[in-house]
Amino acid sequence: MELPTIQNGQRKVVQIKEGEVFCLPSRIPHSPQRPETGSLGLVIERERYVDPLILNGHEPELDGLRWFVNFEETTGKDILWEKFFHCYDLGRDLVPVVQEYHSSTEKTSRVPSSNSVLTKETRPLIVDETTTVPDPFNLMEWIGSHLDQIKDCEKGLDLFHHGDSEGSAHPDREYKIRISGGFDLADGEDKIVKYESWKGDTWLYQINGSSCVLLGGESDRTNGQQLLERCSGVVPPNCPFEVVHERRGGLLMMVQNDWCGNK
Repeated sequence: MELPTIQNGQRKVVQIKEGEVFCLPSRIPHSPQRPETGSLGLVIERERYVDPLILNGHEPELDGLRWFVNFEETTGKDILWEKFFHCYDLGRDLVPVVQEYHSSTEKTSRVPSSNSVLTKETRPLIVDETTTVPDPFNLMEWIGSHLDQIKDCEKGLDLFHHGDSEGSAHPDREYKIRISGGFDLADGEDKIVKYESWKGDTWLYQINGSSCVLLGGESDRTNGQQLLERCSGVVPPNCPFEVVHERRGGLLMMVQNDWCGNK
């Protein structure tokens, strides 16, 4: 995947190769591209929790689409057309905005207007054009070089924030992505790790080996959710759970999101 971004006032194309992982903080302009036919990539993006058609007194979140006069050389300042909107359903909410841009006079003239570009005061959110994001890295190579630490960190080692120190910390504060397991289990032995409830979903992906997930205080494994190698599952919000690591060296990825982390 190629991911053109605007980082620290410069256009940067992030190359995400096979087997690599990358974490992009919210509000950074980006435009995912797949130049290789048939390529597959997994993108994890949290749900917008409020449907704009069913507000029930809640304030909906806003997403934005933005086009530039010259995207190939942009520094983020040459905005041609932009719109901020409630995007709860991509298929429903994105298409009308794209159609509106393609029918605009600004697209034809390549000249922005007061109708197509908001001012700093009227723009509903702050677009992050100053942050620099660490480059992608190979997941399995990272696991190999941190395996002893993963084993020692029972609830999982943070993939992007492990070893954070001043000047080197990853700028994203929404996602907590942990790799757990790798335990030296004997035949027939297992390892139970308990997790407290989380306010949002928890996505689990079994990298290798297998595990059993017990929800809400369940102790009978026949009622648990079996995770086989390369399978995934979701723990619902506000639900404590246990992960039973069943095989020697089995590895599990766990993804949680704090939607207020970057605000």
